[in-house]
Amino acid sequence: MLDNPKQIAAFRELNKSGFTPSESVSAAAAAGSQAQSKSAEFLALILPEVTYPSSITAAINQIKEVARLLDVAASAGSGFAEAFSSYQSPSELITVSIGWDCYLKGENKPVTTPPALVTALADKAVVKSMADAIAKVIPSPVANAMNAINTILNVPPAGGSGSGSSTAPPAPSLSNDLVKTLITTCEVMKNASSGIQGAASAVSVLTRDGKLSVDQAAKAFSNAVGISVLDSMGTSSSMQGAITAITPTSVLNALFGGK
Repeated sequence: MLDNPKQIAAFRELNKSGFTPSESVSAAAAAGSQAQSKSAEFLALILPEVTYPSSITAAINQIKEVARLLDVAASAGSGFAEAFSSYQSPSELITVSIGWDCYLKGENKPVTTPPALVTALADKAVVKSMADAIAKVIPSPVANAMNAINTILNVPPAGGSGSGSSTAPPAPSLSNDLVKTLITTCEVMKNASSGIQGAASAVSVLTRDGKLSVDQAAKAFSNAVGISVLDSMGTSSSMQGAITAITPTSVLNALFGGK
């Protein structure tokens, strides 16, 4: 190792910084965190102790739906980051590379086909699209309207003292302007969130395919090692009985049938 000046120069630079997480992993983690934060902010606007009038029921449901979409995006982002955060240096990638080469060779696939792990780590578009979709949802206009509504409606019922007037105070009501403001801001919020579902699904597919390629590489690596060991032991080994017991007949026939 470090057998030439280029390697030594690169080693010195790596000593300064170390390997860095891929941009896609960092972006996915940040997007997931932002989505979770916005979802919590929206849900906190709906107070369980308040009975909301039917005039804003549709708007309340829109808030809940957008929070749900943000939760989906949060799950997609964190799932991507968790799946690929460990593949951030050549030492983690080399085993995948060897196993993937075995998989391609064993399944007679083009040797230039990269594992989907590479696509995920090198991604600069799919994760960004989800992050951009999340960024379009701005909670503050809805929060301002809902906070004003909650201030009006979240009033404890007046308690009777047992004397004086028995007439109950009128229930708090919302002005038409405030209802209209909430409905309008929720409609804007709903439109802004329209791209989240598709973008989050694309990230989830990238995660699924990347994880599958890693699993295929790991299985291929293990099986390739097993075949090499079996072949080296041969049929005359003292372990022949044990080998026969644990190895499918089709594998033995393929390996030793012509011997």
